[in-house]
Amino acid sequence: MLDLDGMKLRILSIVSLSLKNCDKLEILMTDTIRVQIIFSADTDQGRYNDSLFIPFDEYETMSVSDIEAMKQARVDAWVAAVKLASANSETVE
Repeated sequence: MLDLDGMKLRILSIVSLSLKNCDKLEILMTDTIRVQIIFSADTDQGRYNDSLFIPFDEYETMSVSDIEAMKQARVDAWVAAVKLASANSETVE
């Protein structure tokens, strides 16, 4: 147990968590425990870097495919935005 300003927090071991296919995983202890999944993807538009913040209780119920779907949705949205911005800048010139 860790005592921070009178708050008792239980330390979670990252070893006990399955990493569920991410580049990096961090445990954030605030008012609620959250898992930060840091990931990157190489795309035809360049490298995309992002992270997901998921409440620990929700993370524990998620499958690898759930997390992969969330990551892919972010990557797809970014690629679409970059392509749209690129197309718009070409029409302006």
